[in-house]
Amino acid sequence: MGWDTLIRFFDRKYYADYHSEIRSFFDNGGRIAYARRTGFPDADVDAFFAREDIAEYLQYVFELTLPKRVKHISSTEVRLAVRDSTQSVRDIPPRILQFVNNSQLYREPTKEPDTHIRT
Repeated sequence: MGWDTLIRFFDRKYYADYHSEIRSFFDNGGRIAYARRTGFPDADVDAFFAREDIAEYLQYVFELTLPKRVKHISSTEVRLAVRDSTQSVRDIPPRILQFVNNSQLYREPTKEPDTHIRT
């Protein structure tokens, strides 16, 4: 997941019982791999990981180091480029684009034809 999604994952406003729900995610095998794109200052990252309320969960959170050639590309940009078939699809590395297309990510679900006979 991206850095902004990691921050949202640990945002208390999304949980009725913060620690119980977060703990349940990790106790059931959940792990988080995240990547920081260009533009997130180290001081902000350090401050986030220094929070006492997430300290016990850091053992389950892993940073992926992105190559410089893709560090500027956000998942939102990929999603919009694929969905809208824009020219910026050319900026997406071929392996990522192949995975997105093969997995049919970011595509609108197709409607199943109505096969019910109405009388």
